[in-house]
Parts: sequence; C-alpha cells; structure tokens
Amino acid sequence: MDCMWQAVARGFVRHEDAVFAQQGLRYGFKAGIDVTRMLGHKWYKNYKSAVEGREAVTRATMKRVQAGKTIPLGTWTNTLASGLKSLYKASAIFPVGAVPKALEPGEVRPTSDHSATGLNSATDLDGLRHSLNAYEEIAWFLELDYCMRVSDVEAAFPMLPLHPDVWPFFLFRFYAGPEDTEMSLFANIFGDFGAAGMPGTFKRFFVDVVVNMARSVRVLTLPMPVYVDDCALIGPCPTAVDAEMEAFHEWAWDVCGVAFKVIKDRLAATRQLALGFWWDSTTLTRELEEKKLLLAPMARDGKEATGSMGTDTPIAVLSDRSRHLADYFQQLFAQVTNPPLDAIREEIVTSLFARVGPEGNLFDPSPESCRTIHLDTPVITDDQLARLMALDGTDGPDGFRTAVLPARFAAGGGGVALAAGVERLR
Repeated sequence: MDCMWQAVARGFVRHEDAVFAQQGLRYGFKAGIDVTRMLGHKWYKNYKSAVEGREAVTRATMKRVQAGKTIPLGTWTNTLASGLKSLYKASAIFPVGAVPKALEPGEVRPTSDHSATGLNSATDLDGLRHSLNAYEEIAWFLELDYCMRVSDVEAAFPMLPLHPDVWPFFLFRFYAGPEDTEMSLFANIFGDFGAAGMPGTFKRFFVDVVVNMARSVRVLTLPMPVYVDDCALIGPCPTAVDAEMEAFHEWAWDVCGVAFKVIKDRLAATRQLALGFWWDSTTLTRELEEKKLLLAPMARDGKEATGSMGTDTPIAVLSDRSRHLADYFQQLFAQVTNPPLDAIREEIVTSLFARVGPEGNLFDPSPESCRTIHLDTPVITDDQLARLMALDGTDGPDGFRTAVLPARFAAGGGGVALAAGVERLR
C-alpha cells in the first residue's frame, strides 16, 4: 500500500481510486451490485455447453477451488437447499456455460450467466463505466516503424476478492469430480467473467491504480493501451519495449501480486496481433486476422467467406499520418479468369494505355469522342508532362489546349483555406 499512496502523493493515482482499491482488497469488491435489489431465490440449471464439456468445466472449477477463488459448500441435496433458504432471504444459483480456450486445445473457460439471475440488472455501474479507447490509442501511438509488445493479465477478474455481501449471488452447481453422480454447490468468492460490474472494477484496480503506480516509479515509461486485460506496450526500439514489459511483469507480481500469461505473450514487432487485428507500423495499416475474416464465416455458415475484390479502404491521401508510397496506388477491382488471360493475344484487355482529353457524351458517341491523346501508360515522365502542358492549340494535334490549375492552399488555414482553394478551381 505504501507504493500506492506514494503514487497518489506524486499525482499519478487519484485519491478516490486508491481508496476504492484499498477498500476492495481489504473487505472485498461489490462490483456495483446492490444486494437490496436481489429478491427471492433464483436457482437455474446449467447450459448444455457446460454439460457436454463436463470434464473440462470440472477441471476449471477445481482449479479455482485449489487457488482459493471458489469454495465448495457440499453435495447438493434438499437439506442443503433448505439450509440455504433459511440462512439467506435471497440467493442466486447462476447457470454455467462453457466456451473453448483458443490457445489451449481441449480446455474450456466456464461462463457465469448473471443476467439470467438478475444480478446484472441489480448492478449500479456509476463509477465503473469507462470507454474502451485501446483501438484509438494504438492507432495514435503506433507511429511509423514502431513496434508493439502484447501481454495478457493472468486470471484478471478472479484476482479480485468479492465482498461477503454478494457471495450468496455467486453460487453455482456442478460436478466436483469425474466420477461424481451428484452435483455439488460452489460459491465464487473472487470475481468471474459474467458479472456486469467486473470489467469496470478491474479497470479501476489495474489501469487506474496498478499501471499508474508503475509509472510513478518509472517502471513504465512507454505508452501502453489496455483493453480489459490485454496490454500493448509501444515504442521505437523492440529491445527496449521487451525489456520494459518484462520489468513491468516482475514489478507487478512482486508489488501487486498481478501475474501475466506467458503462453499468450507476443514479443515486440512492427507487425503485431492485438485486439483481433494485425497492426503493421511499416504501412500504418491494420487488418482482421485470418481466422476471423475467413475461418469464422466458414465455421458459422458452412461455406467460404465472401469478400470484396480490390480495395474499399480509405484513400491514403486523406490520412493524417505519413503513408508508404505504395498505399497511394490501389487496385479498385480484380477479375479472376480461368483459364488466365494471355497478355499477348489479349493485349486489348491487359493494356495499360490511357487517354487524355474530353470524352464527350458517353451515351451519344461520335467521331469527336475519339479525338484524345493516347498514352501507353498512365505513369508518364517529366518530359512527357512538359509536352502535354505545352499544348496551346497551335502546336501539335489541332484543337488541343492545356491549362495549369493551381491546386495549392495554405496548410495553416485548415478547412477554410482548403474550401477557398476548391472554389478557385471551380
């Protein structure tokens, strides 16, 4: 706690956030739950996904029990049910579900449906609401050729103790062993991933307190956007970024007891996967990872994903960042043929020639519509550009004249200067 109050004195941690963390760690976090709004006893059966993944759910449950995050209350019987009703005026047994863990084949993460029991409706999120700005922050801090290191907090919500007042609403039933024929009653006494107030509670504890404590003692100096429990440290040098993130890991564990998932750590790189996107600082672009762009639609719909041919991304000239030269040239449409085109015999299709001059009415073509200047390629040399600019109607092809229009405007004038420049062109 001394380190936290030193951070408060230095202006890195707000006093109210420090009090919030101190009270929560000492007495337990209520996660915004108003227990007076929880009426009666609401007990639910588990979902099919948990039943089908029984072995994995049991392993995950007993892992929490061994870590002291969940306590077993005994085999579920009528006697236990009656005792629960006599002890508490209100209680909730939430339905357990299960979702697979992406990086751990065969393992699932149990889910807690607190919406079904009404717990989430009884949660007051005042003081816990926050904006998830990690996407915008990464886009801002990931400058040209910068690198990013990604780390994931280990068991983020389960590291936070719950206040005893809310324990009766974090009950669930499941099998304590693979051979059990009767379910047992369990109580989560540390946070889980289904309560509406847990993300805001963890944000105030980890981002507003722990991360700022690390900045107070200069363990963290580089920008680090945080999305729930995903941390993205950004800087110009990969060695320095990796060293700072590893120093933060060690400090967070020694001082705050916060651990990180080694299995999910990704070393600093200019092309990095974070928040479901591949971020590339050499081109200053981001794109969806393949499993979401292609595999997810195949798994969901049983057919290949449909995508656009070409590009529909914002044009590079509108970017407020320095962009790679190649970004200014995009193929608007791509047509695939089978068999492939023969570039020699079908030159009329594959040719890059371009025309300069008035096209006339496309719906009423005439011989005049063909009077244009033919260019073998749209990319021309300085000499060719000079020759085009010299056309004044007296030299070269009859009737062709060129004019040079200034498209410049004062950069310091902002939108007003741009609008005035456009008006001059008109």
